[in-house]
Amino acid sequence: MKEKNIKVLAPATVSNVGPGFDIMGFALHLPVEEM
Repeated sequence: MKEKNIKVLAPATVSNVGPGFDIMGFALHLPVEEM
């Protein structure tokens, strides 16, 4: 049998995302946890 891989990405922050610098920061680099 072939080995199957699954990649899960989840937000690494629980901050309140709103307009302004938070959104611009996500556009430059998305902070995620990879499992």
